[in-house]
Amino acid sequence: MSHPAYQALIQLITQRMGWNIREPDLNNLYVKINQRMEALKLATLEGYCQFLEDRTKKSEYEWDKLIQLLTVGESY
Repeated sequence: MSHPAYQALIQLITQRMGWNIREPDLNNLYVKINQRMEALKLATLEGYCQFLEDRTKKSEYEWDKLIQLLTVGESY
């Protein structure tokens, strides 16, 4: 997607986590971001970005939830 708010969110995730988000992963990323937005009842990407940037206890908790959703747990 070329929506500017998605690009801003990807940049925010990249800066915060140091991850390189590859083009093939973008659709999955968008789905998961939308899941978190729905859970928080946030209607806009801009609102979600602002929420993550706020640096409150709630936004830190959301970072934890987003990271869990975006990473693959592996067990042996």
